[in-house]
Amino acid sequence: VTIGVVTFLVSLNLHQFISMKYKNESIKSQMLETKLKALENELNPHFLFNALNSVSELVYQDPKKAEHAIIHISKFLRNAISKDSLIKLETEISMVQTYVNIENIRFDEKIVLNIENYDEYKNIKIPKFSIQLLVENAIKHGLMHKIGQKKLDIKLELLEDVWCFTIDDNGIGRVASAQIKKL
Repeated sequence: VTIGVVTFLVSLNLHQFISMKYKNESIKSQMLETKLKALENELNPHFLFNALNSVSELVYQDPKKAEHAIIHISKFLRNAISKDSLIKLETEISMVQTYVNIENIRFDEKIVLNIENYDEYKNIKIPKFSIQLLVENAIKHGLMHKIGQKKLDIKLELLEDVWCFTIDDNGIGRVASAQIKKL
């Protein structure tokens, strides 16, 4: 009888442990999904306002360029409002290219985008906007106030089973950008 009770108690404890572990994994999964949704909601409304203002100026100056800009904005927004939280790298890179094309309206085609090691990994899944938001920050804090050609390099690497995305620019940097904004 004693062995039966001990076996029952061990089984009960094991069951509770497994149940708690499952609940913990479920909570972690829900938290990750919530973080991904929050990232998606980071689409900067200022970007959209700036893009639309740039297009409104182009309508009279260069109607053909305005038409291309509207097509780029439409493509970007179509991808942005998709329900998928994880997307192929190929789709994210396409969104980044479209984003840079839209920003180039404001910067007179001075942003040059270079993407390394992309084709080999184009089918991996990554969180939507994970690269685009970094590019947006590079433009906002590094390239916006740079005079002349603006270079933006994206490098993808797999280091010890971890994906690394490096965004480099030849801009003025965060410190100088912050000082300009204070003026």
